[in-house]
Amino acid sequence: MDLTKQPYLIPVIGIGMWLFISAVFTFTSGWWSLAQYFRASGRPDGERILGQVKQMGFIPENHVTHIIVSPSGLYLYESILFKFLHPALLIPWSEVHHVRTIKMLWWQTYQFDLASITSIRVTQTAYDAMVKYAT
Repeated sequence: MDLTKQPYLIPVIGIGMWLFISAVFTFTSGWWSLAQYFRASGRPDGERILGQVKQMGFIPENHVTHIIVSPSGLYLYESILFKFLHPALLIPWSEVHHVRTIKMLWWQTYQFDLASITSIRVTQTAYDAMVKYAT
């Protein structure tokens, strides 16, 4: 296939690859499994924390997943470029458990178990907000 003769295929292929990668991340991170039980029906009021999730399941990330810490639970949502197959989630605090603190060089992250389905690693800022509610 000669893309110089059909240049309109370049963005189509690029978008297709982006959606495919997003779908793979949805399933490998555990997001899709969480969505089967904890799909949010609306955005709760609470402390909005952007860009403080460092890992979801086995997928390292930065500035992709955002959280809202509310009394009703941990609300997770994706940034605009990663919303494909990533519905917003509201996980009740009874399903969010601090597992361990991970120290690497001069910084640390905090791992939480999410309903025994997957885990999430967050920075100190997110941890400070979440630890008020998580068990």
